[in-house]
Amino acid sequence: MKKDLTEALNGDFANMDLRGVDFTGRNLSQANFAGANLEGACFIDAILVNANFEGANLKNTDFSCANAWGADFNKTNCQSAVFLSANLTEASFEGADLDGTSFAQANLTE
Repeated sequence: MKKDLTEALNGDFANMDLRGVDFTGRNLSQANFAGANLEGACFIDAILVNANFEGANLKNTDFSCANAWGADFNKTNCQSAVFLSANLTEASFEGADLDGTSFAQANLTE
């Protein structure tokens, strides 16, 4: 996704079909992905501080090494998602489907 498109959307990706989109290394702090379909998307090394993913489809999504401090993953489908070495300090997963999800070496403080 081009930087100018991200800026044009002001970080509001709510309810969008973003299957397989590569957000690697992007700064998406406070972005709104509520209700979005992000199946198979890539957030490796992305900055997702206080991002909102509530109700999103995150099946098979890769958050390896992402900084998702304070992110909202409530009511998401995180089936088979990967959070390898991700910073999930103060992140919330209430009501999320975590079947097959990997949190290996992730920071899950608070």
